[in-house]
Amino acid sequence: MIVKKFKINEDGCLAVYVDNKETEISLKAKEQPLKSLIDSFQDLAQYVIEICELPNSSDIEVTGVSLSFSHDILGAVIIAKMKLVNSTGVMNLVTPHRIEDFYAESGDVGRLMPSGMRDHITNAIIEIERYIHGERAGKQEELFENSAA
Repeated sequence: MIVKKFKINEDGCLAVYVDNKETEISLKAKEQPLKSLIDSFQDLAQYVIEICELPNSSDIEVTGVSLSFSHDILGAVIIAKMKLVNSTGVMNLVTPHRIEDFYAESGDVGRLMPSGMRDHITNAIIEIERYIHGERAGKQEELFENSAA
């Protein structure tokens, strides 16, 4: 199973797009994710700030990640929104595509993921897999009790 894209919708629920080599699967669940999954998204905010060259004080909320795999090399784009200080809205942000290693022997270092980004993406994927396997916020027993009524 290869996670290709994951995001948190406006209602706080998770949407995941998976490719299992034969079929693409999408999961849009209404159950709230665990805090650890939300935290794994927010751990990526530091990379939005770094890649987009924003001030460290920026108030960033990561809302999604799109992944690519080419020649067994991971690439990623992080989607986020930043609260604006002097406006009543948010600014939507999309980082440039970053890869974990060069496709050839060398390349432009500006295209590489910042140090630690791959580990944080891996952690988010682990949290997503936990979600897919039923680890979600709230009590699972309550769902079955309500459906039996």
